Amino acid sequence: MEGSDALSFKCNAPGCGREVGECCLTSCSHVFCMEHAEQWFSSNESCPVCKAQCQIKLVDFSRTAINDRKQMSLIGFLPNDCLEAAMGSLEFWSFQKIQELRDAKKEAQDERASKRRLEAECRAALSEYENKINSLSTEKENMKEELREIAKERDHYKELYSKKNRQHSKLEENYRQLKARMMGGGRGNVAGGVPGNVAGGVPGNAINRPALGNGQAKAN
Repeated sequence: MEGSDALSFKCNAPGCGREVGECCLTSCSHVFCMEHAEQWFSSNESCPVCKAQCQIKLVDFSRTAINDRKQMSLIGFLPNDCLEAAMGSLEFWSFQKIQELRDAKKEAQDERASKRRLEAECRAALSEYENKINSLSTEKENMKEELREIAKERDHYKELYSKKNRQHSKLEENYRQLKARMMGGGRGNVAGGVPGNVAGGVPGNAINRPALGNGQAKAN
């Protein structure tokens, strides 16, 4: 315990612990700062620490006030009275320091408990985030696989489209060639609008036919 802590007293109100000067002292030897004393004893007659019925009085535990009164406080007392007063003062000091140690121990325990709860919450949060990350990683890999399948299917249809396009181009070329031959053949059979087997209105099978002799005519 540091020297300044050993020479001072602190408010015993739960959760306070501030160093006191002018304060309230109960008959059960508990000390309260003026703020907590006014808050509690304005509507309660029991001690907020030990719950015992108590009386309170104003005291000043500041070092200045103690130094001012310590020279005259025991003047006129008999030695036995001085020893009794000294023992009472030591008992009060010991009681207060034990109370401070208990409060410090409880505060440390509360801090450790709070730390454990925080650590447990952090572990739970980390575990939750790890699970989410693993789930997202799995979804990511599944999506990658789906994208690869889609890419394969796209390449398949792209190749199929190219194949059909080549077939279409070949069919168009064959169509043009066939159309050209048909149109070329039609022009060869027609001369000036007259059928190829007709010349000057004469049937084709009569052209260049040899004249029949008289003998052949008679024979016929």
